[in-house]
Amino acid sequence: MNKISASQETDQESSETRRDGIKRFLKAVDLYRAAVYLYSTALNIYAQCRNVLQFLRGVFQNAAYRKTNKGDGLPFPPARMVYLVTNTYTHQWFYDSGIKGTQCIRTILKKNNFEINKFSSMLDFGCGCGRIMRHWRNLNGPHLYGSDYNPKLIKWCDPNLPFAEFAVNSLESGFNYEDEKFDFIYAISVFTHLTEEMGLFWIGELDRVLKPKGVMY
Repeated sequence: MNKISASQETDQESSETRRDGIKRFLKAVDLYRAAVYLYSTALNIYAQCRNVLQFLRGVFQNAAYRKTNKGDGLPFPPARMVYLVTNTYTHQWFYDSGIKGTQCIRTILKKNNFEINKFSSMLDFGCGCGRIMRHWRNLNGPHLYGSDYNPKLIKWCDPNLPFAEFAVNSLESGFNYEDEKFDFIYAISVFTHLTEEMGLFWIGELDRVLKPKGVMY
């Protein structure tokens, strides 16, 4: 258990007292709202500047990475598109985390006596710009499908990952796929972004397009 010394408690109380005093003073001279606005604006500008610096650093890192690493030979999405799905601008993290994702899927399937090459159709639900999908290019057997609500990501996937079929799905109305189409469906970092109500809807929708003895990951 962490113990707080008497001096630390005193410093904390003094800091709170100073903040309360400043707040009372600003309210008294009718500047409190203006001060809050300026503070919020400063934080917003700082966040934007930090994001721009991260983007520029990512651009240079990506250029260096592509010179020394050919990867799978497939194109990389633009840095800003990578950021949308990974919260980072770097192609190396995008590529390496995709490999780890496929390895994890293979491991879980193997532990449960499933062979990925024996599936006839696979769906990457929430495929983004192909972070996982690109690493299935050499699979022998299953037909590959990817679905995402963001049309910009699907528009990039279509010409750059031609070994799979991609479609845009609405968040509210579900898939255009027929019932019992897939024998393997996986969704990575999707349901954490959905409300409880929407999550329950999509569980039902995934169950609808999954074959009776299909596997969902």
